Amino acid sequence: MQSQEEEEKQEEEEEEEEEEEDGTKAKRKINILLRRVEHVLHKFELNPNCAIICDSESSVRRSLPEAVPNSNEEWNKVADEFQEKWQFPNCMGAIDGKHVVLKQPQNSGSLYFNYKGTNSIVLMALLDANYKLLYIDVGCNGRISDGGVFANCSLSQALENNILNVPNGRPLDYTQSNRQIPLVAIGDDAFPLKRYLMKPFPFSNQPAPNRIFNYRLSRARRVVENAFGLISARFRILRRPMEVAPKRAKTIVLCICALHNFLLSRKESACIYAPGNLEDENGEMLREDLPLRTFHSLEHQGARNASAEAKEIRESFKNYFMSTNGEVLLN
Repeated sequence: MQSQEEEEKQEEEEEEEEEEEDGTKAKRKINILLRRVEHVLHKFELNPNCAIICDSESSVRRSLPEAVPNSNEEWNKVADEFQEKWQFPNCMGAIDGKHVVLKQPQNSGSLYFNYKGTNSIVLMALLDANYKLLYIDVGCNGRISDGGVFANCSLSQALENNILNVPNGRPLDYTQSNRQIPLVAIGDDAFPLKRYLMKPFPFSNQPAPNRIFNYRLSRARRVVENAFGLISARFRILRRPMEVAPKRAKTIVLCICALHNFLLSRKESACIYAPGNLEDENGEMLREDLPLRTFHSLEHQGARNASAEAKEIRESFKNYFMSTNGEVLLN
């Protein structure tokens, strides 16, 4: 007869085998789902009259969750996650845009012609610290300057008019200072410096404190770059010019964004779709880089005039990062 220890060991081995089998099954299901989605999107691209996914943009938008925070508590939760994971306080999200390349639409002239010499529509996105899309704006023609894309999108107008219930501010240093600093989005040089939007100091010959600020902002902003890298790696329809009308391309991109959030919202799918070892300690993506030929970044702009208030807020972040309480200790 088996001893009690042998029986317990056998039971543990059987449980481990069951867990491995369940994990393999879950992984297989997710991979099958991704292949089916890619197949459906490919069919949707080839046949403009295909209604496998949806009949119109509005039906896709109804499938997208109402992800944009709309209360102080929700915005503070986003900011807390950025502070915990990326050590960037008072951050309401990382923002960036990508040109989704199209085959030149008929009779469009230079309407969709962008600075890279291709035709495109623009995807603008705001993401939280965990790669989830909080806001998207899709469909602006590639000819419009990248600063103009942001200026005309609904998020910019909502932040400018303060209609999203974003908290007025909170201290950067919870232990010593009571000065209220507003929550900000973080972007690169393609965006303007605003009271609610931080960007790096321009040019390369900056003093050390400015370079440290640029590093910290770039490190936290890796979230949006990594998310775009993940999306393009999983949904490879983005790796070649879409041979559909711009309106149809917009619907495809909306579908991809909805699927991205859906796969991240469930633990069993998120661990396969976006495994936890995607990035190093600096937030660098540990996978192949973005295909710049068909899914490229917004054009960086030169220095622009910014308000004194926006510059003062950036200085406050810089001073915090230079302080003992604001430094990052990497393992």
